[in-house]
Amino acid sequence: MTTAGALVDINAGTIEADVTGGISLDAGGASNFNTSGTNTLTLGTIGDAQTIISSAGTTASALDLNATAGGVDIDGGTTVAIDGATGLSLGTAANDIDINAAGELDLDGGTTVAIDGATGVTINSTANDVDITGAANTNIGATTGDIDLTAAGEVTLNGTNTQVETGSFELNSGTTVTNIQASIGGGGAGVRADGVADDNTLVTES
Repeated sequence: MTTAGALVDINAGTIEADVTGGISLDAGGASNFNTSGTNTLTLGTIGDAQTIISSAGTTASALDLNATAGGVDIDGGTTVAIDGATGLSLGTAANDIDINAAGELDLDGGTTVAIDGATGVTINSTANDVDITGAANTNIGATTGDIDLTAAGEVTLNGTNTQVETGSFELNSGTTVTNIQASIGGGGAGVRADGVADDNTLVTES
């Protein structure tokens, strides 16, 4: 069937095409393939083959997936890989981004991993530990405010050489102080303060 610029109009209740080879549909203009109502449109392959959707466009939205009223669900039987040659951006206009994993959630960066929050960053573990480890130095700092370390149990600082460098350093205990060990002063002499119940122990530089 061949036409030269004329319209081919096919009206039918159902169209079924069985082809043993391939089917090629090419159009020189804008095209669409839609279903109406609550009917489902399925594009897929049967057997060990790929379903490929590609675009040769060069704009920022060369391949555009939109769900105007519902959600977008992407499931993979093994790994789902999303790669961007120049970057990968996940964002919402007004709501949250929720990333959940039944196993580990692994964030790796070839150089730096930066987590920024306009009002704050919260890292919680509801059942187990939170481990922050650096192969070299690990720096936890606040440019304008305080750093607050709080634990229902002990707060332990372990290091071959643990240093606190500041103009003022304060240790407060909500309960009785039983033992404080400190090394201060320009001479580097060790100062040890042992207290018993109800004792207030003050360590000052001589």
